[in-house]
Amino acid sequence: MDVFGTITSTIDLINKIVSYLQVVRSAEVDCLKLLSGVSALSSLLELLRHRLDSTSADSWNDDVSRAVKASIKGSLDQCHQALESIVLRLSTTLMFGTRSLWWPLKRTQKLKWPFRREEINVALVKIEHLKSLISLAFQTSLM
Repeated sequence: MDVFGTITSTIDLINKIVSYLQVVRSAEVDCLKLLSGVSALSSLLELLRHRLDSTSADSWNDDVSRAVKASIKGSLDQCHQALESIVLRLSTTLMFGTRSLWWPLKRTQKLKWPFRREEINVALVKIEHLKSLISLAFQTSLM
């Protein structure tokens, strides 16, 4: 997958996480931490996607060295994998048979938080680290 596709796919994963956080019934502090972390990442990815949209592929290659582009791509891939593992864990909580229940939950239904506090803290540290790497590479690309 190219950089643009990875950004789009990662933003989709973030949206799935946010939709889950709207129906969870416990762990308010952990939910807020996760929401804050993925929202900041989403904003950064939107900026990066906008930068890619506004420049042609040739100028992107001219403006950004291959090392910076590889750094962005590598960090995006790791970030995508980290978010995928969170979504997988969340989605198994939401699965009954073969039907996913991301959206059709009734307002009275709430779901149990499937993570321990330590697990979410480790995931957030990883996401924050990757967000910093992506941000630094993005800032380098603007110079």
